[in-house]
Amino acid sequence: MNHVLITDFKSDSTYLKLQNRFLKKCDAGSFYNKQFKEPRREDFDIKYNEGEIVFRNDELFSKDKYITVSFHKWLVKRMNVLAQNYITSFKEILEERLILDEDQVKLLAKKYVMEAIEVEEYVKNSQYLNYELKNKLKNQISKIIEYLSQIHVLSNYGIDDRIKINANKNDLLLLFLLLREHKFIDCPYDSELGFLIEKSFMFYDEKTEEYKYIQKAGKELNNIKNNNKPVEKSFKRLKKILTSIIESNDIDSN
Repeated sequence: MNHVLITDFKSDSTYLKLQNRFLKKCDAGSFYNKQFKEPRREDFDIKYNEGEIVFRNDELFSKDKYITVSFHKWLVKRMNVLAQNYITSFKEILEERLILDEDQVKLLAKKYVMEAIEVEEYVKNSQYLNYELKNKLKNQISKIIEYLSQIHVLSNYGIDDRIKINANKNDLLLLFLLLREHKFIDCPYDSELGFLIEKSFMFYDEKTEEYKYIQKAGKELNNIKNNNKPVEKSFKRLKKILTSIIESNDIDSN
């Protein structure tokens, strides 16, 4: 059956569409095959055909198996993941669109928060949602707003979730550019490669003697690629390190 989204509770219209989507799952002729013209507060059931495939006399047959499904029970079962799914949707948009700029992240988060607040307002005032549904929805909305209000999507990859590289930032970025140039990795866009580097690695700062996050990696990769940033020293260091590793390797190259 259809999934339920937090945005199904933005208005009477969206809630009505949710109820009518549920009605469309009715497989037995009944009054509910007709669509509602306005949302219903009271619960209602549909007959849903789970259908079975049986093997008989060397042939396959479909066998009807109707069950009664309550709208409220169906809805409640799906409510515990509404916040999780909404937050996942937010993260997926960031990754799909490669949104790395902090201001752009905040702008998208604000849009999602305002939508969640709109849902919260409807839930609070709706005459079509009973006490149980309202409480469960309020709990999910609270989780959404709490998460998005903190705006920690790019920094929520903790220090233990990233690989610490004993190299400075330029050396690390140049290494990945060289790996891409020589077809060892398939990541054609600087913004995409930069995003993956930012969320996966940390570089070592010799001045402060600590590991640090990499910011605006996509822009820095582009500067190196277009010779806008000198990396001769980094190239020599990488060459020395890799040569040393190869020469000290005792494994037979054959």
